[in-house]
Amino acid sequence: DKGIPIRVGANLGSFRERPANVVEALVQSVLKEIEILEGVNFEDIVVSIKASDVMTTIKANEIIAK
Repeated sequence: DKGIPIRVGANLGSFRERPANVVEALVQSVLKEIEILEGVNFEDIVVSIKASDVMTTIKANEIIAK
Protein backbone atom coordinates (compact mmCIF):
# COMPACT_ATOMS: atom_id res chain seq x y z
CA ASP A 1 0.00 0.00 0.00
CA LYS A 2 1.66 3.18 -1.21
CA GLY A 3 -1.10 5.49 0.04
CA ILE A 4 -1.97 6.64 -3.46
CA PRO A 5 -5.69 7.31 -3.97
CA ILE A 6 -7.61 6.42 -7.10
CA ARG A 7 -10.24 8.72 -8.58
CA VAL A 8 -13.57 7.32 -9.70
CA GLY A 9 -16.34 9.37 -11.12
CA ALA A 10 -19.40 9.80 -13.22
CA ASN A 11 -19.98 12.49 -15.79
CA LEU A 12 -23.39 12.99 -17.34
CA GLY A 13 -21.71 13.45 -20.72
CA SER A 14 -20.44 9.87 -20.55
CA PHE A 15 -23.92 8.32 -20.72
CA ARG A 16 -24.96 7.23 -24.22
CA GLU A 17 -28.52 8.36 -23.58
CA ARG A 18 -29.82 10.76 -20.97
CA PRO A 19 -31.17 8.66 -18.08
CA ALA A 20 -34.72 9.27 -16.84
CA ASN A 21 -33.39 9.96 -13.32
CA VAL A 22 -30.05 11.67 -13.88
CA VAL A 23 -29.10 12.05 -10.22
CA GLU A 24 -29.80 8.39 -9.46
CA ALA A 25 -27.89 7.24 -12.56
CA LEU A 26 -24.82 9.27 -11.59
CA VAL A 27 -24.89 8.01 -8.02
CA GLN A 28 -25.39 4.36 -9.02
CA SER A 29 -22.57 4.57 -11.55
CA VAL A 30 -20.13 5.77 -8.89
CA LEU A 31 -21.36 3.31 -6.26
CA LYS A 32 -20.74 0.46 -8.70
CA GLU A 33 -17.12 1.56 -9.16
CA ILE A 34 -16.62 1.98 -5.41
CA GLU A 35 -18.03 -1.50 -4.79
CA ILE A 36 -15.53 -3.00 -7.23
CA LEU A 37 -12.58 -1.27 -5.57
CA GLU A 38 -13.71 -2.10 -2.05
CA GLY A 39 -14.16 -5.70 -3.19
CA VAL A 40 -10.40 -5.91 -3.63
CA ASN A 41 -9.75 -4.06 -0.35
CA PHE A 42 -8.91 -0.73 -1.97
CA GLU A 43 -10.36 2.06 0.14
CA ASP A 44 -8.30 5.17 -0.70
CA ILE A 45 -10.91 6.48 -3.14
CA VAL A 46 -11.62 10.01 -4.38
CA VAL A 47 -15.08 10.50 -5.90
CA SER A 48 -16.08 12.97 -8.61
CA ILE A 49 -19.59 13.45 -9.98
CA LYS A 50 -20.31 16.09 -12.61
CA ALA A 51 -23.23 17.23 -14.72
CA SER A 52 -23.77 20.32 -16.85
CA ASP A 53 -26.59 21.38 -14.51
CA VAL A 54 -25.29 22.72 -11.18
CA MET A 55 -28.25 21.50 -9.11
CA THR A 56 -27.91 17.97 -10.51
CA THR A 57 -24.23 17.98 -9.59
CA ILE A 58 -24.98 19.23 -6.08
CA LYS A 59 -27.78 16.71 -5.46
CA ALA A 60 -25.71 13.76 -6.67
CA ASN A 61 -22.72 14.79 -4.58
CA GLU A 62 -24.88 15.28 -1.49
CA ILE A 63 -26.25 11.75 -1.86
CA ILE A 64 -22.86 10.15 -2.41
CA ALA A 65 -21.40 12.03 0.56
CA LYS A 66 -23.83 10.25 2.88
